[in-house]
Amino acid sequence: MNNDSISGNGVHVTGDFQIAAGFAGGNWNPATIRLTQIGTSGIFHVILNIPSKRSMNINMSMEISFYESEYVPEESRVGYLFNDNRWFYLDSLSQ
Repeated sequence: MNNDSISGNGVHVTGDFQIAAGFAGGNWNPATIRLTQIGTSGIFHVILNIPSKRSMNINMSMEISFYESEYVPEESRVGYLFNDNRWFYLDSLSQ
């Protein structure tokens, strides 16, 4: 995020994993999970307890709404039904 100006509302992550991670307010709620900046770097992070063995869609936002959602390059998109979110599959050796 070194080249971006950060809103006073911070950087947030949203997706279809929020209920599974124990957050109230439902999935795709951009105001729920705010990331923490590491020092003065352009790196933001959050630690979540998310169940494994499933794929999930995520999106980053600079606001508490979808107005300032990230632009995801085509090669990184989910890629179906015009879905421009990122995705990941959480695998684990522990259950």
